[in-house]
Amino acid sequence: ALLDTCNSFVQCAQQPSQVDNEKLELTEDVITNVLISIAHLLGCPDEYGLSSHAMNILDAFSPFQGCAKSNSKHGAGSGGTSDAMLSLMDVHFRGVLPRIVASAPPFPWKQTDPAFLAMDALLRTCRGSTVGNNFDMVAPFFVSHLSTAAYNTNDNGTDSAHDKCLTATTTKDELAEEYSLRISLMALLQTILSDESFSQTLSPRQIETSTFSARFTTDVLLSLVLPNLVWKVGGMALALRKLAAATLFSLLSHYHNNKQVQQQEKGTTLLHPETITHLIPILHSNLEDTESTTRELSCICLSMVLEQVSSETFTTIWETNTRVIDTLYPRLLELLDDSHNPVRMAACKALGEFLTLAHVTASTSSFNLGLASMENIASSLLIQLDDPEHEIKEHAFQVLLVLLELQYQDNNGKFHETNKGVVEMMERQIIDSLKSHRDGSFCRLLLEKVHSKLHFI
Repeated sequence: ALLDTCNSFVQCAQQPSQVDNEKLELTEDVITNVLISIAHLLGCPDEYGLSSHAMNILDAFSPFQGCAKSNSKHGAGSGGTSDAMLSLMDVHFRGVLPRIVASAPPFPWKQTDPAFLAMDALLRTCRGSTVGNNFDMVAPFFVSHLSTAAYNTNDNGTDSAHDKCLTATTTKDELAEEYSLRISLMALLQTILSDESFSQTLSPRQIETSTFSARFTTDVLLSLVLPNLVWKVGGMALALRKLAAATLFSLLSHYHNNKQVQQQEKGTTLLHPETITHLIPILHSNLEDTESTTRELSCICLSMVLEQVSSETFTTIWETNTRVIDTLYPRLLELLDDSHNPVRMAACKALGEFLTLAHVTASTSSFNLGLASMENIASSLLIQLDDPEHEIKEHAFQVLLVLLELQYQDNNGKFHETNKGVVEMMERQIIDSLKSHRDGSFCRLLLEKVHSKLHFI
């Protein structure tokens, strides 16, 4: 009945008046009420078969009010969010969302509540930029349902506190319902962040022009994602970690791909040093996850984080959490032999970033990998140069190039004996590897580069 009523109203509103041949001008309140009804229809379970019809009504209603069709965001790419690209839901977002919340019981909601389904439909229908620009209104919904725990993580990224919703007294059905809710919301959050237009709300300009900053959005998102990355036993917990890793990847990708942010000084990154000190141990723990996708995403996220960590922050993490840093590169070396090639290639990238950061940090602190560690790293990478897969060999080769080039980077433009020892060690290992490798092409190429460097010592 509601579907038929909305459809009839929209069709009637589009017809010119018999008195002055002008189309009916609807008030803001009327438009908002219609959109709220459409949101509830869009959120109906699939078995009702109403969502596609509701979307057709919204598509018919939006152009009538001078807006684009609701699905225009999917083809908009990363361009500007002009009014012509916004659907009616986008334009009236700040009117629709609070009315949905006001008409429902206080948070938290159940996954089957009509208000929850309507909110889910609203957030999925609107552009990522709309959600980001209005995140001050969206945040309470996610915080109330995803941040229900007073989490406290151990140094190894595991949980040392108790989630009040996931305690030992929780029944199996309650536990399944809670995890189902979190998985649904994390999937929704990941969908929002996957929209390229969301990155516009995280640009440096946003920090200065918005009523709330991009830092606020980032901090809230991380507070939602990180607790759900903490390892817990069970299949549903595994699925939640996988989604949380994907969500974190989407968030970090916005910064990684934003050239303006990349050009900023590392000290002005939107990731707090305190956040990084918690993030690295959690990602470290997820490198051992049984799900290959989670391991891969954790490696990629670790690369992105290490790329923007300052040497001062890295030193702080090392001094306060020595075990995590000291075991990080050995764990990455283990992943070079992972059963899934995407994990192996992601591990190479993370290892390269780690070596670069470790080298910079060594010049300003007492942190030092040492020749033995360098030898272990070089040996493990050289083994990969004989892998049957060309991509694996290419990725390992690039990390070895990073290791070689780092020996010639010094703030004073000088070459130290320690660095010479690393290069000579690499030369010996390459020559030994050539004796056993089936395909020595990458080893020979690397040896040429080593000799060219030794020539200038």
